[in-house]
Amino acid sequence: MGRLTSNGYDMAVKLGQTLRDRYIDRFKLVPSNYKADEILAYSTAIQRTVNTLQGVLHGLYTDPDPAAAAAATAVVKVGVRNESREVMYGSAVTCPLLPNITAAVRQERQQIGEAELTDSYQCLRLLLSM
Repeated sequence: MGRLTSNGYDMAVKLGQTLRDRYIDRFKLVPSNYKADEILAYSTAIQRTVNTLQGVLHGLYTDPDPAAAAAATAVVKVGVRNESREVMYGSAVTCPLLPNITAAVRQERQQIGEAELTDSYQCLRLLLSM
């Protein structure tokens, strides 16, 4: 189902650094040190999303000073949910109507053409009208 590229991982680390700057350094809303009993991190069971979250957490909890970062040894655990409880993406297990919605959208796309559905607002309006 695809792999996270090194470029994608680097982007996730940069996002974590941005979050660190904002929520740890500036607003002091998040603890500055990783503590396994205080931080819960969940991802879908798809490996690339687990790797993305690991990159974000690496950026969030690794000291920006290269010497300190080299000495960091904390491992941030990432949990994944059982497929039957997954809510982070559409699943017929958690949303029994999803196959009907998907089929209706496909049918509508065929009738009016892809070009007219490129606008996100139109897609949302179509879904809400069902």
